[in-house]
Amino acid sequence: MGKYRGQPLKLPCQMLDIIFALDQTQSIGHEYSEKMKNFTKELMDRFFVSPDNTRLGLVKFGKRAEYVNNLKLSRRKSGRQHQVLKLIDSMHDLDNITNLHEGLKMAFKQHKKYDEFQTWRRQRQDAKNIVFVLTDGKTHDLSAMKSLLRPPYVTAVIAVLLGPMVSEKSTEVLAHLATKIIHWTKVDGTERDKQKVMNEIMENFDFEPCESKIPDIPKAKKFGCFAKTTDRGLEALNSLESDKCFLIDDDGSLTREDAFEKCAWLAFKRGYRVFGLDGNNTCSSAHGLWRFYKGGFEADCKDKAGGYGSNIVYYFKGNIFLIP
Repeated sequence: MGKYRGQPLKLPCQMLDIIFALDQTQSIGHEYSEKMKNFTKELMDRFFVSPDNTRLGLVKFGKRAEYVNNLKLSRRKSGRQHQVLKLIDSMHDLDNITNLHEGLKMAFKQHKKYDEFQTWRRQRQDAKNIVFVLTDGKTHDLSAMKSLLRPPYVTAVIAVLLGPMVSEKSTEVLAHLATKIIHWTKVDGTERDKQKVMNEIMENFDFEPCESKIPDIPKAKKFGCFAKTTDRGLEALNSLESDKCFLIDDDGSLTREDAFEKCAWLAFKRGYRVFGLDGNNTCSSAHGLWRFYKGGFEADCKDKAGGYGSNIVYYFKGNIFLIP
């Protein structure tokens, strides 16, 4: 295991085409399947998803491999990261046969097709192709797995091993084609801290996951001051506070610097149409404006931030919708 955790891969931070291949089989089980899906969503948040930066693809595999989201869809809806997150949440069924090679072949095939498409369009020809595979390393067709090689157009295959039973054989199955193998579940059955696993993955990229520099974002226009809850007691906006990496100051302070800019950038990065800040600079977002009317207007908003029970709401110009 040690030789795969040596020097970081020094992958670029820009122009990445990333495909996530998720093992959805009964050997993983529902508990680890949920862990895998949640971890994938958190990992996606570490990259700046946009037309000119990172684009996402998604494959699930069991007996067969299946596209869940392809890179062309990501091109048409670049930045709409919520679309991919919804597709991850929609994966429920677990197959009873694991063909790991089918999942990797599908990911490699998708990269090849997209490269040909981009060559024809003369775009993103310098993008680096990355495959993340999350699996317990088990496979029913060992000979097919051993004969599978990483194609030259794929820059890196990063394997994250987790499940109720991960053995040394799991590492051997992937050793010939993975550029990096990271154990979330150890061979002795113990589980490493999730954050340490995340940090080990991000060490392979030539940028800090919590960059202080805020990328350029489209101009946001103020829509108004609205109650934080609807007339039914529901939150009018969805919180983005789970992404502490981008929102909280280096010293852990909640009264963050550049709160408006950080919230605007994160909302745009995830593909939301609107966003808002309350009096504590808590960042929230939504896909449409329809729910704000349910709570009514408020008057206690301050400059660029809401009040005790209100959000000041902004929308990206040219992207305003009254329905979700």
